[in-house]
Amino acid sequence: MVLDDHKQVGKTFKPPLTSLGPMSEVSWIESMIPEVLWISLIQNEHGYREGVAVVREVSRRARAISASKTEPIFALTSSFRTLTAPERDELCSQLLTSGTLPLVGKALAALQKHYPECPMNFLFEAQVRKLWPAGCLKVLKNVLGELYDKTTRAAATTQATCHCLAFDADKLVVTPESALLHLNEIQNYPRTEMSGRLAGILRAGMHMFFQPPWYNGSSEWPRYFWNRGLEIDQCELQESPDV
Repeated sequence: MVLDDHKQVGKTFKPPLTSLGPMSEVSWIESMIPEVLWISLIQNEHGYREGVAVVREVSRRARAISASKTEPIFALTSSFRTLTAPERDELCSQLLTSGTLPLVGKALAALQKHYPECPMNFLFEAQVRKLWPAGCLKVLKNVLGELYDKTTRAAATTQATCHCLAFDADKLVVTPESALLHLNEIQNYPRTEMSGRLAGILRAGMHMFFQPPWYNGSSEWPRYFWNRGLEIDQCELQESPDV
């Protein structure tokens, strides 16, 4: 059952995360989706395995460059706002040298084109501005549609990648028996019992990424993302079929 990995405290079952403190409820749709969308878009473009590798490199290099006292995991879009201008330039330079920057740019083109205040847009300014693939907005909408239900495979693989980044940053500690030590099993979701159990644990564990000091609840990005989405739809309705 899903709660096998959880510890019971009174009448409450808590996930097996021992390093990030108590967690409060955060809306998957309102807050989490805008923050993890970049991961989903990269995995949609490059597949799960290569997508994880690309996301991990971005996160690792950002952590190594960042002088932030909160040591963000760089799993969430808003965390990139903590980078200073020189740190952003250095991250772009390193990702360009490694060949990763174009992979990121292609996957996140819709954010750069349609969301000018996205905290990750600095990644596009030097190399991939205006190199927007045709239909990138449609791709964005399709990925959003898959994420809207947090129990879908797209949501599960995205949640697994977030946990992978937490492990990579040494911010996540679990018991030796935890299913979280087998994150790659999520590739088999929802076909196997183990992957189903793992997906449940991942959904519960997502709340840890949205707690202080890793996340500022006053972040403007989620609100801006959804409000901007309404503006984009209104604009589309005014276009002719031939545009």
